[in-house]
Amino acid sequence: MVMQRTANPLKSVQFRSRPLKKEFAEHVLRWYDQNQRSFPWRIAPHDHETESSPYRTWISEMMLQQTGASTVVPYFHRFMETFPTLNHLAQASIDQVLVLWQGLGYYRRAHHLHKAAKMMLDQGIPQSYEGWLALPGIGPYTAAAITTIAQNQPAVAVDGNIRRVFSRYFGIDGPDWISQVWKKADEQLADTRWGDYTQALMDLGAGVCKAKNPNCVQCPLVDECHAFSTGTPTKWPTKIVKGQKKTQFGHVYVMFDEQKEHVLMHVTPEGDLLAGLWRFPGSTWELQPKPDPTGYDFSGTLVHLFTHITLHLRIWVGTVKWEKQSKSLDDEGVNSNDTSISSSDPFQAMHCDGLSPPKAFPHTARSKEVPSTLHHPQELCHAPDWPHPNVSQDHTEGQWIPLHRIHEYPLSRLMQNVLNQARTSTIGAEKVSQVEGVSVC
Repeated sequence: MVMQRTANPLKSVQFRSRPLKKEFAEHVLRWYDQNQRSFPWRIAPHDHETESSPYRTWISEMMLQQTGASTVVPYFHRFMETFPTLNHLAQASIDQVLVLWQGLGYYRRAHHLHKAAKMMLDQGIPQSYEGWLALPGIGPYTAAAITTIAQNQPAVAVDGNIRRVFSRYFGIDGPDWISQVWKKADEQLADTRWGDYTQALMDLGAGVCKAKNPNCVQCPLVDECHAFSTGTPTKWPTKIVKGQKKTQFGHVYVMFDEQKEHVLMHVTPEGDLLAGLWRFPGSTWELQPKPDPTGYDFSGTLVHLFTHITLHLRIWVGTVKWEKQSKSLDDEGVNSNDTSISSSDPFQAMHCDGLSPPKAFPHTARSKEVPSTLHHPQELCHAPDWPHPNVSQDHTEGQWIPLHRIHEYPLSRLMQNVLNQARTSTIGAEKVSQVEGVSVC
């Protein structure tokens, strides 16, 4: 039961006249001046000596889309250290951006960020709501938030937290409650300090008017709040029924060299889930499990939770052996023509001269084969300090990645977990790993 501020809030749902627009904003801003949260992308209220940064606000708002602020903070720090200006970000490769985005989820945001940076470098930073709205990955809320917070212009920004505040305060309900909230937010827009006002409503929804266990006694709007007066504030807003998650099944193949110093990976093609990230060869994901392949060592089943999919991924491990006629693998100046490759199942009679082409992995939608010509391991990793795919090459066939540099390649959390299990699990033992709370799409 929510703590009540009045003696008997249930005796009537009739209210005094609502605070005027000016009074509503004053209540919220007065509360914010004393209770604002501190984040590295914010400036303090009334801090006129510090100029707000549209670049930093844009980065933070893109990260905050569908991700909590506490999770975003360390990512924001690392991002700013690597890309302190728009110019740094625009001139970086998408691989560099994706590496810093690893684990944050919703990787389309990183692609949109990179594309928009290049556009802004050419066209300049937008100076209006309409200008921000025209950039990739920016919708009405994000455009309004950047316009008000970074450029202190009047714009209506309504995120999930702000929707909850207005829905409860005004008792807005029904199938069209979200559009009604936007209309009411426009009516109550402050006359000044638009950036502080937007952030005040964000903080009020996140820290006081919470979805569960709202702290109503600390709310500056409690005296006129419809939801509080009914004694059941959590009934607002209307619950949005989410569709049931689909369960899908698949296989993934982790191929090591015999010394487990390299692993075979390729870039996820455009249009696929987690596009641009590196992944292991694998099957398509289906509603029904496909038969287990033969010739591989079973490493375990990984259960991974996406926002709309529960994925059961069976992990299979294999090794490829380099055989030398004379020199060791550590020798310099090795001629790849003197090096042959042999392997047990699933590959048969693979050699550097390509006399016997490799077999495709089972159940794969497109051919994801080990290249028929494999060079000395020292020649398999990229020469530059930063791994950068050769865009003219079809990477669905794979490249051998040195494990000691795997952190330099953009991997999703799913592929990181696959690799960890493949490296540490007992071969042949049935194991199931549950990854809780993962949300990447």
